[in-house]
Amino acid sequence: MGFKTIKQHYDIKHIVAIYNEEKYGGACICIGSGYVHGLIAINIETGKVFYSYLVTPGENSEIGQLAARIKADEKNGVLRALIDEPDTFARNLPVFTIDRWAVKAELCEEYGWPNTTHSGAIMYENTYFRTRGEAYAYLLKETKAGVRYCRFSENFKEGLTRIGMAIRIGLREVWFWVAARTIGRFI
Repeated sequence: MGFKTIKQHYDIKHIVAIYNEEKYGGACICIGSGYVHGLIAINIETGKVFYSYLVTPGENSEIGQLAARIKADEKNGVLRALIDEPDTFARNLPVFTIDRWAVKAELCEEYGWPNTTHSGAIMYENTYFRTRGEAYAYLLKETKAGVRYCRFSENFKEGLTRIGMAIRIGLREVWFWVAARTIGRFI
């Protein structure tokens, strides 16, 4: 995927991770901070670079200078080569996450935020866990909280009330429609 290769090539001190950025056309290698993950976004498929309004390529700041270097490499093809180069990792530590109500195993070099998995996902404290048991415990805790706070009976009653109101309004409109078309016929 090239996210680690890009980080090493430009010696980036910011967070580099992969995010799905629909506004930029899909999966992007994003360079940013803990507050704004997409200061610079590089579309993986096209190699096109996008900048946040907070970044001006060439300005006298670390991120501005980095943006200028990336912009130059986008034009001369170096950036495309970096994206296509496979990432190599020094360590393969197991890490676990929850995906669609199932625990999924991945690999990483170092645990915890702001590190990434080998697939480029940023490891937040409440989304990635060191052991499968921790992931299952978190999944169980979140499921119990969801069931406890869903207030099924209240939501069901509110739903029935809304359906009843919709039926009453619908019948009232039908009555007005029938009345408007039949009033003149019987006089």
